[in-house]
Amino acid sequence: MGTPAKDGLSQQEWIAIHQGNHFCQCRLCHGMTPIIIKGWHKFSPRGIPRYIRGHYKGPWSERIMPDDIRKKCGEARTGKTMSEEAKRRIGLAAIGRPKSAAGRLRISQSKIGKSWGRHTEDMKQHFSDTRSGENSPSWKGGRTDPRRRLRAKRQYKTWRTSVFERDDYQCKMPECKRTTNYIEAHHIKTFGNYPEGRYDALNGITLCRPCHQTTIRKEPRYENLFYGILANVRRRENSL
Repeated sequence: MGTPAKDGLSQQEWIAIHQGNHFCQCRLCHGMTPIIIKGWHKFSPRGIPRYIRGHYKGPWSERIMPDDIRKKCGEARTGKTMSEEAKRRIGLAAIGRPKSAAGRLRISQSKIGKSWGRHTEDMKQHFSDTRSGENSPSWKGGRTDPRRRLRAKRQYKTWRTSVFERDDYQCKMPECKRTTNYIEAHHIKTFGNYPEGRYDALNGITLCRPCHQTTIRKEPRYENLFYGILANVRRRENSL
């Protein structure tokens, strides 16, 4: 038997007319989540419902709990911990579960004004110390070159940033007209021969990559030039 007609329309025609035109009116969805219509036989004679099944117009859909009930729930959970198996089941059940538009909006609004992912320098140094060397998940017995390990330290990255900021992220080689955005921090006195100056900002200068390549194995020739440039920078700063 074919599907009976409703209001002179077949079921497919009736669904096409109403699909996408009806939204859940609960306080959680705020009229933003569409009601999926699969057929008129799914609904009561009163017509298409105003709420998705499981959504209600009371305060529970908005997670607004009366103070007395919130207090009782808190006291009932005091001292209790969720088992690892229960946590695992909850996590598996949440995989692939889509969030409603209202839920995404609520999460987005809750993050406004919060500095997510920004840590203090002390925290960054702590992370670096506790996750390097044998504590690193990528540890393979210390096969990395020692010079490369030194350049990967937080202290080296801080030095490089301070040099860039002082030089306004611009190549300081005289008459350099290159517009490349790739810059590097150059040690005026070499990194390997002068360990006491490895993290001294006065021993660093910003160069673009082509200019940096011209100084390789010729560092002593450029020492007086670069120290003179930094001295001029300090004099300009002091005169301001």
